[in-house]
Amino acid sequence: PPATGCTPTEGGTPDGASTHEIIDVDFDGRPDTAWLTTGADRRFGITTASGATFSAPVTTASPVPASAVVNLVAAGDGEAPIGLVDVGREVLLYSVANCAVNVTQNAQDEPYTFDKGFSGFGTGVGCTAVDGVLHLAGLNAMSNDGSTYTVARTFVDLDESARRATNGQTETVAEGVPASDPVVVTAQETSCGDLVAGGADPGGPVEPQG
Repeated sequence: PPATGCTPTEGGTPDGASTHEIIDVDFDGRPDTAWLTTGADRRFGITTASGATFSAPVTTASPVPASAVVNLVAAGDGEAPIGLVDVGREVLLYSVANCAVNVTQNAQDEPYTFDKGFSGFGTGVGCTAVDGVLHLAGLNAMSNDGSTYTVARTFVDLDESARRATNGQTETVAEGVPASDPVVVTAQETSCGDLVAGGADPGGPVEPQG
C-alpha cells in the first residue's frame, strides 16, 4: 500500500464491536484497530487510521466467544500482517495484508486452522523470533501423566501475502517439564510475540458479550 495507507471506505467499525489498537497493518506509520462483532454473523475486521474498514466472517461451529491478536510475521521473502482468531477449540488464521482480510488457505485449498486440543493435533499457537523476525508456529504440549510435558513446535510457511500456509519443520522445544513451565503455558495459548489472545490482559479484541 502507498505511504498514505489504505483507501478510505464508506463503512467504519460496526456499532457494538469490541475494538483494540494494533500494529500498523498498512504501513502508513499509524497504529490501526482490530475488531470483533458477536452474533450468528460474527466478523473479524480491521479499521485503519486512514479510514479503511475490511473484514471477514468468523466461520466456526464453536460457541466459545472469540478473541484475536494481530501481528507482523515472516511471509515469503519478507513479512506480512496476520490475524489469529481463537474460538476455543481451534484458532483461525487470516491474512491482513493489502488492505483486506482473507481466510488463509492450506495446501488443500481449505481454511488453515490450528487445533487447541480438540482434535489431538495441537494445543496452541505462537510466534517465535528468529533473527528479529516473528515466525508463526503451531504448538503441541503432550503428556502421558499430566505432570510432565513434551512440547513440539511446527513452523508455518506463509506466502508473501500470508494467504496460503503450509506446514514446515517440526522440532521438540522442551521435554520433561512441568505444567507450570512457561513453555507449556505458552503452548496452550494463542499468542504472537508479546500479544496473547483473551485472558486477563488481552492483546487484541475479545468478542463482546450480552
